[in-house]
Amino acid sequence: MPNADIIRNKFWGNITDEERSKFERIYASILDKKGNLEDVSQIEEKLREIIVHEEHIRALRQDYEDKLRSFKLSEAVTTSKRL
Repeated sequence: MPNADIIRNKFWGNITDEERSKFERIYASILDKKGNLEDVSQIEEKLREIIVHEEHIRALRQDYEDKLRSFKLSEAVTTSKRL
């Protein structure tokens, strides 16, 4: 099962320093109320991508936890049958 942290790091690893600094500049300009509509749209799109990746990570984590729970339960049943 893939590790959620590794997936998150791969996603952030795909974003170049230039993109990240541009994102931070745009965000800072919005905070200063100097951003234009195109800048806001770019940030919204990037945030949508982040949300999709985070939802995917949550789903992977939940799937892993469910499988781990099932495995532990089956191990407990197997052990109790042997006794």
